[in-house]
Amino acid sequence: MFEQITKIKDIMTRQVLFARLHHSLKELGRFFLEMNIHHLPVLNESDEIVGMLSSNDVLRAFSYQDSEEESMARVEQLMTPAPIVSIRPEDTVQDAVRLFTDKKINALAIVDNSQKIMGIITATDLIKHLATLKERIRFI
Repeated sequence: MFEQITKIKDIMTRQVLFARLHHSLKELGRFFLEMNIHHLPVLNESDEIVGMLSSNDVLRAFSYQDSEEESMARVEQLMTPAPIVSIRPEDTVQDAVRLFTDKKINALAIVDNSQKIMGIITATDLIKHLATLKERIRFI
């Protein structure tokens, strides 16, 4: 099948937006809303990935807050901490699909050999890729 030969590096988002551990709930809510994104890798001061944050994590936190003080919740309280599942740029789309399915996740950080973030791929990215692949195959 064609998607088995497509590499992650060919479809990943390279300009990665990320959160830092010191960001507040209020900052995160604004960030997700203004940037229209759904997943953020979380990096520490050494630019190492330490977790993954989703828009659902932030929405859930907002739904449980009772006061302005609670909006000061920090990233480390909301994120899914490391070890998180990651993938390499040379891995295939099939590898990513398997990870999404097996781990029941919606975003993967793409990392190099030193675990530095190089990109991100989401379930939505994979669906778009597979949909365009199906269209191309239909015309062959």
